[in-house]
Amino acid sequence: MSISLAGAAVNGVLNPILIFGWQGIPAMGMEGSAWSSLAAQGVMFGMAIHYLLCRSPFTLWPKRWRHSELLGLWLLSSNLFARTIALNACYYLGNRYATGYGQAYIGAHSIAMQIWLFSAFFIDGYAAAGSVLVGRLNGERNWRDLYRVSWQVVRMSVTIGSVLAVIYLVGYNHIGGLFTTDVAVLELLHGVFWMVVLTQPINAVAFAFDGIYKGLGNGKILRNVLLISTFGVFVPIAWGADALGWQLIAIWSAFLGWMIIRGALLAIHFEKHFAPLAHSGRSLP
Repeated sequence: MSISLAGAAVNGVLNPILIFGWQGIPAMGMEGSAWSSLAAQGVMFGMAIHYLLCRSPFTLWPKRWRHSELLGLWLLSSNLFARTIALNACYYLGNRYATGYGQAYIGAHSIAMQIWLFSAFFIDGYAAAGSVLVGRLNGERNWRDLYRVSWQVVRMSVTIGSVLAVIYLVGYNHIGGLFTTDVAVLELLHGVFWMVVLTQPINAVAFAFDGIYKGLGNGKILRNVLLISTFGVFVPIAWGADALGWQLIAIWSAFLGWMIIRGALLAIHFEKHFAPLAHSGRSLP
């Protein structure tokens, strides 16, 4: 969680400075957004290495390269890689459409997206902790506690998302001013920020189940859900709403539909496969 929060903080601070310029720093637009993302990733990488070397029994290089679980790890990684491609396709399309609308639009979209991503990192940190518990219970075949803990993670994630939504709603007219004083950008942000607020508890469901399924080691379902939601929901909504001239509303309608389907499909799959096991009473004594 600390790594995710640090990355979000660095990105959130550098994005408006490098995109719009500040006190002698020239405005770099999309290039500035890229540099801020690179800086955030560098900070997160450094923190990860620090934690690995100083707070774990592991080293950078394994003592041996053969392990019975290595093939399963590769398969999981390949599924998550395909999932990441689908994720980046959505982010790319959102930026592409916003860039086509004009500089003020990409500025407003970048601010909304940074707030959205900050919330994602915040919620995902809790979900990641839950995934560790889920992984242990899955290894024990303790279905009853796995089912109970998983839904507890979802409920707590939704609570965190709802609290963030309330904070954003209270600061609706002031949050944009923390990033820029450009009136055109702030007006566009004001017109779309309500969708960022609305997505918070919805995002929490999807992020919580993402963590749960990572704990279960089921990368296949995560891959399939992302492919379905991206190419079956996000792309059609973004394309259709853009054709209607909705502009930023088009992009964020696509993100809203994308997150609803992601959370719904994972929740349905989890309930279908784990509720019967939990209700059967099969667990460790």
